Amino acid sequence: MISFNFFKTFLIGALFVSLHSCSAFEKSSYQPPGDGAGSPTPTPTPDIVTDTSEFGLDSCVAEHFEANDINIFEQEQSSNTVADYATANMTLTREQFFDLGNILYYELVSPAGLVDYDKLRNEYSVQWNNLVAATRDITPLSSALHHQHSFWANLYNITMINYIVEEPDVELSTSLVGGTVFNAPISMIGGESGLTLDLIERKVVQFQDSSQTGRDNRFHFMFVCGAVGCPKLRNFLYPEDQTKLETVVNENTFMFFNSTYQIRENGSQVSRLMDWYGEDFVEISENDLPSLADDFIISGCRSDQAAVKSAFGQSLNFWEYDWSINKQ
Repeated sequence: MISFNFFKTFLIGALFVSLHSCSAFEKSSYQPPGDGAGSPTPTPTPDIVTDTSEFGLDSCVAEHFEANDINIFEQEQSSNTVADYATANMTLTREQFFDLGNILYYELVSPAGLVDYDKLRNEYSVQWNNLVAATRDITPLSSALHHQHSFWANLYNITMINYIVEEPDVELSTSLVGGTVFNAPISMIGGESGLTLDLIERKVVQFQDSSQTGRDNRFHFMFVCGAVGCPKLRNFLYPEDQTKLETVVNENTFMFFNSTYQIRENGSQVSRLMDWYGEDFVEISENDLPSLADDFIISGCRSDQAAVKSAFGQSLNFWEYDWSINKQ
C-alpha cells in the first residue's frame, strides 16, 4: 500500500527543485486504497503551464503540478501519432486504447484543462470515434481498486467529452435539470449496460477495501462534467499503475483545494460539487472537509488555510456553478 507520507516525500522533492517560494505540505494520516500494480501505458509528456489564473491557481501551484507531471510521466512517451489511428472502425487493443487516448488528450486539452472541440470534430473525428467505440466493450484490467478507479473515471470523461462533440450547442445546466446527460442510461459502457454518468461517479467514490469505513471523496476531483465549473481536466488518461494514479488523484485534490476559483477566499463560498455529493464530504473517517483542508492546502501557496478549515466546520455557502462548456 502506498502511504500518503510516501507521496508527500515524493512531491516535496519535486517542489524544492521546481519552486522556492512554496512551503512543505501538511502531514496527512490518509492511506490510499488498493494493492498490487497495474501495467502503465505510454503517455506523452505534458508541458509546463505558467498561467492558469482563470482557475484561480497562482504560479506557485500551477508550476508545481505541471513539474510533477513531467516527473511522473517522462518515461512513458509514445512513439505513435494520431496518424497511426486514422483508419476508420479500428478495433483497439487495451494498449492502443490508452495510447490513443493519451495522444488525443495531449493534443486537444490545454494546460488549463480546456478542450479544443472544433479541432476534435474537424481533424480527429476518425481517431476519436475509434476511442469512443472502444469504451463500450473494454473492461477493467482487474478487480483491484486502482484499476477500477482509473478505468471508470477515464470512461466517464471520454463519454462527457463525446456528448459535447455530438451536441456542440448543448446547455449543460438545462441538461442536468432534465436528466438527459448525467442521469440518462448509457446503452453500453465498460461492458455494462444501463449505467449513468452519475452512477459511475458514485460507484468509483464508494469503491473501498475492507480496511476503510468511508468513501474516498478525493475521486470526485477526477470527474470532469464538461463545464468550466468542474474540476480541471488533465491532458492524459488516468494511469492504471497504482503509484502513478495515487499521485495524480492527490494532485487533482491539491489543485482543487488550492484554487481560489473552486474555494473562494477564506472559504466564503465553495464549489457546489460539495453540495451535490455532500454525504461524501461530511463526517467521513479521517477524510472529511476540515481534514482535507489540513492535508491538501499548500500553506506557501494559499494563506487562508485556517479560515478555510474553519469555514468547512460550519454551514457551507456555494457559488453559482459555471455551466459554460470547457472549450478553448
